[in-house]
Amino acid sequence: MNSPQQNPEPEQQLPESEQIPQEIEEQDQEPEESQVDYKNVRLTDILKAKFPIFHGLFSAPARPKSHLDAIKILAIFLVLLNHTGSNLFTQYTTESGTIAHWLMLAHSVFIKAAVPLFFMSSGALLLGRNEPYAKLLSKRVLRFVFTLLAVSVITYQLNLKSGASFSISEFLTKLYRGNIATHLWYLYAYICLLMTIPFMRKIAQHMEQMDFYWLIVLQLIESSVAFLDYFFFRGSASHSWSFTFFTATRGVLYPLLGYYMENKMTDEKYTTEGFVQLLVLTLMSIYLTCLMKEWRVNVDGGWNSSNTEVYLDSIIVFPSILVYYGAKLWFIRLPASPRLGKILFNIGSYTFGVYLLEGFFRKWTVGVRNLLRAKTGLYFATWVQILAALLLGLLVTFAYKTLWALISETFKRIFGRKEAQE
Repeated sequence: MNSPQQNPEPEQQLPESEQIPQEIEEQDQEPEESQVDYKNVRLTDILKAKFPIFHGLFSAPARPKSHLDAIKILAIFLVLLNHTGSNLFTQYTTESGTIAHWLMLAHSVFIKAAVPLFFMSSGALLLGRNEPYAKLLSKRVLRFVFTLLAVSVITYQLNLKSGASFSISEFLTKLYRGNIATHLWYLYAYICLLMTIPFMRKIAQHMEQMDFYWLIVLQLIESSVAFLDYFFFRGSASHSWSFTFFTATRGVLYPLLGYYMENKMTDEKYTTEGFVQLLVLTLMSIYLTCLMKEWRVNVDGGWNSSNTEVYLDSIIVFPSILVYYGAKLWFIRLPASPRLGKILFNIGSYTFGVYLLEGFFRKWTVGVRNLLRAKTGLYFATWVQILAALLLGLLVTFAYKTLWALISETFKRIFGRKEAQE
């Protein structure tokens, strides 16, 4: 790997209309610390300075980009739903021939917008920052490498069978292969996104409207070819592996779409008519996806492991754009109050913590599902379980951040006093 450039070229300044306000931080950053005099300050003051939630939760000014917080909250909820398996997400396989089957299949298609929404919110913020390579590596890449390592250790340890010991060789092998936990694939992909930001930034900041449309067209072409493979050859042949667009990958497509919608589209372009048009496109794409899936199941002679989730995210680009468009339109028309803005900001900042250990939060709330299952049925009981898992994840993340703030700031306070005495 080439070493970071020591003398980066002068940063290219965007037009004022496209610049991202300095106070806006992306999901993987902590709010900027306030300057505190640790020598003469009370513990409550430390908490208020370190954690915005302790400082006027219901009176603080609204965050300028509350729609991104709302998108992240919805996205983490969809992530949890996506991992419910046959209890909810793929229950459409047991309801064939009924209206419930089509409704369940449709909402499972929509659930697949979870990851694109996270990538879009990241691209909306990250691709507008002209950071030197050294800062990118030290401030972002290394931080997420450490996060991946730490969460992998915790997950591996918690998944050990009773009596089993921690095997360094097995752990490193699984870490290298990326199979410690299925959901951690996102961290690997996100690290790659961070490392390619300098190049993607140059593309994003020069995008125009036709470029935005062309990105969508390329994604639809690639998804169509994958379907046509099976339509014509029934699995006996496939198209050349060389026929692929780098822009159609999730780690490229959705950050670019998110950046364009956030920084290139003015507020005047967010209209009710535009939302209705996107809604129609979304409904059509979901219906077409359901038809593709039904055709595949009929050809295969029933449900099997190879067709249960196939094609679900083939045309997910339209539902993803709809959610982003709708969220921003909502907060343009109805700006968040200071109270709502602060609540959304804090909940949105905890979604990454929920994601890191989401499998355990679902596991620890199984009792909720079992308690309600006899009265409501498995499907609706699982919905309640996921809501409980989300709430538990937010509380645990809040508790962890609070504890970490207490420990770190208390040490600073103690050492500050010692220095004053000396």
